[in-house]
Amino acid sequence: HFVVMLLFFCFVICLNTLKIDSCCYMIHVATQGSILAPLLFLAECYDLPETCSNTDPFQLADDTKLLAISCPSLPLNVQEDIDALVDWGNDSGLHFNLSKCKQIIFQGNVDKRYIGDTEVALATYEKDLGVIFTSDLNWSKHVIEKCTKATKSFHMIKRNCSTSLPMNARLNLYKSMVLPIMTFAHPCWTSNKRDFQRLEKVQKHATKWITSSYNDMPYTQRLSKLNILPFSLYKQLNHLLVLSRVINDRYDINWHEHLELHIASDDGPTRSGRRNEFIVLRPRRVKCENNFWYRVPRVANFLPYQVNFFNPIGLKPRLLDFFWRYCSAVYNPSITCTWGIGCSCSQMNCRLTTPVSPIYTINH
Repeated sequence: HFVVMLLFFCFVICLNTLKIDSCCYMIHVATQGSILAPLLFLAECYDLPETCSNTDPFQLADDTKLLAISCPSLPLNVQEDIDALVDWGNDSGLHFNLSKCKQIIFQGNVDKRYIGDTEVALATYEKDLGVIFTSDLNWSKHVIEKCTKATKSFHMIKRNCSTSLPMNARLNLYKSMVLPIMTFAHPCWTSNKRDFQRLEKVQKHATKWITSSYNDMPYTQRLSKLNILPFSLYKQLNHLLVLSRVINDRYDINWHEHLELHIASDDGPTRSGRRNEFIVLRPRRVKCENNFWYRVPRVANFLPYQVNFFNPIGLKPRLLDFFWRYCSAVYNPSITCTWGIGCSCSQMNCRLTTPVSPIYTINH
């Protein structure tokens, strides 16, 4: 109600202060850069999702996406929704930019779709909200772009900072201007071995500059000196923190549609048997293992019961303590299976049972 009233009063004020002829368009009412223009635009597009009955529409500012999932019992009727959107645009006076309209087919047959008489271009990848989505759901293109951008930012810092800059100041610059670029939207995408090597390479170069040791100190010692985790473990840690916020209803996400939680009874034989766990079913396709709702709950089930993942109070210090113990006892930059907790490869030589501490044990 407040937004509607705000729109109404702003519109009245503009009408009273500006001389508007009968032939003027509404674009002359709000000046460029004013808050009135986006509010009026959002009010005009408020009923756009109601025109779509066969797809799921998603909106952010002036971008609209239609998501359709096909199955044998439910054929796709995307063209009907596109025609309805075109009719809605003609009625409201908001026309679509045909040069920016694209379609991506992740799986299935390639069907032609039209906006009016113009065919919608078929794209193999698209950048949406800073994340590059490809038709085969491979994230290497996104990782390469982020590594390139992070490297440019790192060299800009290195070029403009004095050689006498303290180590703590260098570390803060890396954490604030380089690391956020590589971890942008990290729950959405995953990395393979090659991608992790690219990401870790950026951090290796940064740690050499921060510690001013280019030849005489190994990478693991530099990480310990700077108190930062390897990038693969740091990314996994943040995934677990996001999952904890989701299941504790910190975000407006109905996670029960994606996850099933097993509530343990209090009369279990051991303390480790009396803990809650996620029921993680192996997907039918290997590509689906990269899904956030599969890979992160699976890692959470690998955590020892002392971490107490389902208790959000003090969770981050407990996870940091566990990850540092894992890093010091198991992590090896030359062994891929140690780059993350819960390796899912089928090789028998990665079945590690290394004691991390007297109370933490990694069953890998």
